[in-house]
Amino acid sequence: MAAELPEFAIAHDEFGDDVRFIGVNTIDSVPVMERFSEERGVTYEQFRDDLAELTDAIEATNFPITLFVTSDGSVIEQTGVIDAEGLRDKINNLQAQEELV
Repeated sequence: MAAELPEFAIAHDEFGDDVRFIGVNTIDSVPVMERFSEERGVTYEQFRDDLAELTDAIEATNFPITLFVTSDGSVIEQTGVIDAEGLRDKINNLQAQEELV
């Protein structure tokens, strides 16, 4: 995930007005998570999943994981490692299909 954070920060800068980015951390304390994200240029929302409830709900087995979610909360796709270009392409494709807002 560390390698992806700067990539997500870039994509957030491009799409943040149209697409909501949220980071979820199940491992680090809040201060560590915040410092780690800040050092990598992340300005979008970060949440702690202390009890791994989200991880369990989506049945995640590998990390990192990226979920693409509609405004009504439906998960329409998920992927593992993705760079800024792949994320940009995915967002553009989903926006063209009007599935991601």
